[in-house]
Amino acid sequence: MHVFLETAVETLMRHGRRKISCIGFGAVSSPIGNSDFSRIVASKGGITDDSWMIGDLHPNTTGSGYSLMREIWTTGRIKPDGLVLCDDIFIEDATLAIRELGIKSPEQLLVVTYRNKGERLHAPFPVIELQYDAIPLSAQIASNIALMLSGKPQKPLVSDPVLVDPFAEDLESLPSAPVALHVDKLKVS
Repeated sequence: MHVFLETAVETLMRHGRRKISCIGFGAVSSPIGNSDFSRIVASKGGITDDSWMIGDLHPNTTGSGYSLMREIWTTGRIKPDGLVLCDDIFIEDATLAIRELGIKSPEQLLVVTYRNKGERLHAPFPVIELQYDAIPLSAQIASNIALMLSGKPQKPLVSDPVLVDPFAEDLESLPSAPVALHVDKLKVS
């Protein structure tokens, strides 16, 4: 998640966005999740606000992206100009709220979303995507479960995210080398 958040924030910054909000598990409604996201944003030269970092609704909850987007936009006088969606399930509901609130995207709010490679993104305006291939990642997780069950140490999960930026002249792959994902050790009961 850390790599995703850093890449999403860096991408928004490259597009001149400095006031960054976050919906989803990267902005877990806990001091630890919020401070991690705040630290990432600050390290890149941006600002955020506690009211712009929300993740208290599960993405599978009907209307969660809609509710969370409305909460971010209607709280406070200052509005964010960049939004990180940490789960692609949020996108349809969040875009509905963006349109209903009359927010011009990308002019007023530029959106970066996580997306599983091969899944179709439904958005009425251009959205920057950070795509992950779930199949090799799933194989690595299964391998780690087998290692854990046999008492052997787990290996770091590695994924090659691909940045799909409709505002860039070319699609670019980020980063050029595989990225180690930091995932808590799996627990089996």
